[in-house]
Amino acid sequence: MEQPPAPKSKLKKLSEDSLTKQPEEVFDVLEKLGEGSYGSVFKAIHKESGQVVAIKQVPVESDLQEIKKFP
Repeated sequence: MEQPPAPKSKLKKLSEDSLTKQPEEVFDVLEKLGEGSYGSVFKAIHKESGQVVAIKQVPVESDLQEIKKFP
């Protein structure tokens, strides 16, 4: 399996520019890690920083008020 690139910098939060892009433009998704009540979690690499991150994908039909109950 190919090793991810070494991180260029530590990602603390997404840039404003990243928020306007599609997720596949910002991240390289490597694998699905799991699935729970509120969505699926994927292992990915942030393209700009090279940092390995976890991304949670929540279906649009999920009830936001229910999700907010669980930190």
